[in-house]
Amino acid sequence: MDKIDPHQISRHDFLKVLGLSFLGAGIASSCSIISDSTKADWLEINSIRIKIPRLSPSFNGYRLLQISDIHFDDADMNRERLADVIQVINQQKVDLVAITGDFITRNSNPLDQTLIFEQTLIEQLSKLTAQDGIVAVFGNHDLSDEAGIRQVMGKAGIRLLSNTVYLLQRGKDMLNITGISTHDDFSDRALSRLREPGATILLAHYPDFADQNAATGRIDLQISGHSHGGQVNLPGLGPLILPDAGIKYPSGLYNIGNMLLYTNRGLGT
Repeated sequence: MDKIDPHQISRHDFLKVLGLSFLGAGIASSCSIISDSTKADWLEINSIRIKIPRLSPSFNGYRLLQISDIHFDDADMNRERLADVIQVINQQKVDLVAITGDFITRNSNPLDQTLIFEQTLIEQLSKLTAQDGIVAVFGNHDLSDEAGIRQVMGKAGIRLLSNTVYLLQRGKDMLNITGISTHDDFSDRALSRLREPGATILLAHYPDFADQNAATGRIDLQISGHSHGGQVNLPGLGPLILPDAGIKYPSGLYNIGNMLLYTNRGLGT
């Protein structure tokens, strides 16, 4: 349950996680090895080398970029800003892009407005590029329009992971990418689909499910969102407002048993 000092992380047999988040949603993460501000409305890229003992040699240096909590239908995340975010992501030239939920915000938008939001999401997210594609899970807000967000993912070429496994292979070496959405437990069926030998990366919207996911002994890295780093994070006081299931691990990199957790502060508010 300890927060990790990134300077203690080996530079060998590592996986590189790029956490793209909105700087306004909390102070800069103390776990960052490299913090780089970009022009797209105070975006921050936290670049972190993560030591994973089970990572197969062919995946040494693998580059995963995580975004979370887009909340597209909020006033602060419009088409222009999302287009800037997509441009920044594509400039990183990563192996895999992972989206850990909350594409939208649960609200009472009229049907025609909701359809406009969905069409814009498809238009922009379909521009994402990564060698091994784009993967995602639902967030709690997405469940207010699960069918619509599922359609967004499908039309934008995003692979939905819900107790399923996306197996990446480099010759005989393997890397398991899997996911759970909101309150789902990581099922025994999903565990049985994980390939050995090979490390496993889990997308899970709620960070505080990390304790039970670590207890399986089969997850090497969990990446999450949901907390927004507390929305407002003041020196000496820490995060002021945290949601359920986003209280224990609000932002940054944590060591939970033999599993690592990285909580992204999110793009939307």
